[in-house]
Formats: sequence, C-alpha cells, structure tokens
Amino acid sequence: MATLEVEGVTATRSVVNNYTTGFQDLADFFGGMADAWRGWLDARSWESIEGDLRLEARHEHGRVRLTVTLRHDRAGWTNHGWRVTADLGMEPGEQLAQIARDVAALAAG
Repeated sequence: MATLEVEGVTATRSVVNNYTTGFQDLADFFGGMADAWRGWLDARSWESIEGDLRLEARHEHGRVRLTVTLRHDRAGWTNHGWRVTADLGMEPGEQLAQIARDVAALAAG
C-alpha cells in the first residue's frame, strides 16, 4: 500500500510489484540517488508496473525534490479515476541515504 499525505490530502492505493524482481527496482532507484548525493543532471524516474505510483526526482539547489504521483484509473468512458501529485523535499546526504536503506529493507521483505 502506498499512501501520500500532504497538506490535508490523503490518498492510498495498492501498488503491485514486478512479478520477477519485486520492488528491487524501487530500491535501486533510491540507492542510485543516494550514491549520487552530490547531484545529477535531468530527472530520474521510477514507475510501478501498473502505473499507480510514479516518482520523479530532481537534484536542485542542493536538495532533492521528489514528485510523487499516486493514481487510480478505471476503464471505460465514464472514467471516474483520480490522481494526486505532491512535491516532497529531502536532504541529499544522510536523509536520502536512510530512505534508501529503508526502501532496500522493504524490498528485501
């Protein structure tokens, strides 16, 4: 389950992992950012296998801006789905390294 809670808005969605690798690609995404804590060019992104969760990270002005999009789409002409997007900031040093360790532990089960 992924929950995005910011400024009085809360969205929760079940996110399906990759059937062959689980969430290892998500752990690699955060691990790669932690390794490049001094900065990188352009945006780095990760998306869940069904597109319910998308992360886009940019290293700007000495901080990491993580844009999180959580969505739920329904098929058909009367698509009453929803999409919530928020920008989260984090320090590229120890804070990002701790997040990468936490996500790696989650991915390992």
